Amino acid sequence: MGIAFVATIFQYSRGEYIFFFEETSKELGLCGGTILACPIPKEFQLDGNKIEDVVQMALKESKEKGILSKDVTPFVLGRLNEMTSGVSMRTNIALLKNNARIGGQLASSLAKQKRSRIVLAIPSEEQNAKPSKRPKIVIIGATIVDFESLTEEEVKNDGASYAGRVTKRCGGVGRNHADALTRYIVSLLVCGTANT
Repeated sequence: MGIAFVATIFQYSRGEYIFFFEETSKELGLCGGTILACPIPKEFQLDGNKIEDVVQMALKESKEKGILSKDVTPFVLGRLNEMTSGVSMRTNIALLKNNARIGGQLASSLAKQKRSRIVLAIPSEEQNAKPSKRPKIVIIGATIVDFESLTEEEVKNDGASYAGRVTKRCGGVGRNHADALTRYIVSLLVCGTANT
């Protein structure tokens, strides 16, 4: 028995089309995920091959310096910024702004959909309680739990067991923003999904 993986690419400029596609997929019982890709604005796009070369150089440096785990990404981004004289930083900022713009459009489209609904997990004893005041900030984003397995042994693809340790870290843009804002005692509401 074989498993077929089919990748279909659609390009939409309007959020309601994306939600219509999602709803239709669910109604048809199609199993699969959806990746929404937000492009870098054309005026900020860089030569992908050059950037890849710089990233590979930075990764090699990080390995030589013994930089591991969560410290790799900040190191690579820092070196990328240095080696491109700040151009990569401007590109990343433009990408972040574009993601926020598209995310806002999608949120607006979702709110306008008659068939859509937002489900919040609220403890039963709190369902009838009215909040004393509206939250100042609403965060819509994911909570990610990362598990990392580390071993000193040489790993072979032979199904064997290896001595080591497992670490767990919480992340996700929504969760990270919520964590930072709670340190300022800001009233907020978090809506999103939890993934491992």
